[in-house]
Amino acid sequence: MNTSVEELYAQRQRRMADAMAGRVPDRVPAPLFTADFFARYAGFTLAEVVYDADKLERALEKTIVDFEPDAFEQQHTRNLLGPQLDLIGYLPMEWPGGRVGEDDPFQYLDREIMRADEYREFIADPSYFWLTRMIPRTAKHLDAFAGFPNPLGLIYTGMALNIAPFGTPEMKRAMDTLHEAGRHALSTLARDRAFIQRMAGLGFPVHRGGAMLCPFDLIVDFMRGAKGGMLDMMRRPDELLEAIDVVLDNFNRRAIELFRTLPSKTVFIPLHWGIDGFMSPKQFATFYWPQLRRLMQMTLDAGLTPMPFFEGDCTSRLEVIADVPPGSCTYQFEQTDLVRAKAVFGTRICIRGGMPASLLIAGSPAEVEEQVRQLVATVGRDGAYILDGGGAGIPREARPANVRAMFDAIRRHGVY
Repeated sequence: MNTSVEELYAQRQRRMADAMAGRVPDRVPAPLFTADFFARYAGFTLAEVVYDADKLERALEKTIVDFEPDAFEQQHTRNLLGPQLDLIGYLPMEWPGGRVGEDDPFQYLDREIMRADEYREFIADPSYFWLTRMIPRTAKHLDAFAGFPNPLGLIYTGMALNIAPFGTPEMKRAMDTLHEAGRHALSTLARDRAFIQRMAGLGFPVHRGGAMLCPFDLIVDFMRGAKGGMLDMMRRPDELLEAIDVVLDNFNRRAIELFRTLPSKTVFIPLHWGIDGFMSPKQFATFYWPQLRRLMQMTLDAGLTPMPFFEGDCTSRLEVIADVPPGSCTYQFEQTDLVRAKAVFGTRICIRGGMPASLLIAGSPAEVEEQVRQLVATVGRDGAYILDGGGAGIPREARPANVRAMFDAIRRHGVY
């Protein structure tokens, strides 16, 4: 890097870090966070960036260079998944060019995968349960894993005999499939690392490292389904709470260990079921917030910064979720009242969001600029604010002129 690019990189990185720590940066930062706007902006279908690394990188680099954000979120690990998903026959999702149209977004399919009477089995041995129950039920080409031998039986003569399932044609096909999918995964990760380095050479830091679900959401999203999860709070509260602890102590803890090795130390935690419309305050205080609070503390203890994304409206939860160490977390919001959030948090918690998706899609550049001015004057007061799309970042249907207006406006009006 030449000196000017190095300084530009350092300025952007410092701007983001200051806002996230509750300090006053030189101006309000605005990163590029989007699931799929970059593909449409560059003239590609979603299927093209899901299956073709070259097209994904061309699209993302063009979007970054054109809009000059203060940071970017990598897309390889979010989008470049098509070959792997095809190979294993993944069932809980549909993806562009796979089970939905070439330009249709990823879809999550809500269904019960773990039965209610299987809680005890999961709690007793979560890894083996996932290997022999969850994987065969969610990946149709890995169904042979239902016969995977218990590792505890691979001792003494059992090491010679209990490996018999590995000799079956079904297991060989599953292993061959997994090997081929793994090759694609290795390529995705390598391309991701190389792209991050290339963008650093242009002065753009990566912002997000790993991503994980909080325990309740993992259980409801990918094990019990919406109906099962809601019923379990009433009918099986003790087992549900035990399972939540198992997820924290196993899945989340191991994920955090991995995230410590990534270039960005910000951990994205999308939150689904804890919003106002799904849980009562009592349920939130029992099944959701204590465990999310513990998860964020585990993340902080590992030297990482948690960035939960509160989807939907969480305005009624603001006083509760304010209970975190000052300057330690960034909260991204979708529909929550950000002015109210600022009044509750002050600069203890960095607030991220504020630009309505509807305005980026159907508004005018002048309206976008005015929204930026208002956000800077209210939510951005005294720092601890990051401008972003109010939904999941910039929506795919956003007008490029409005996206440009957002980034231009924050550079004009966001200076402290």
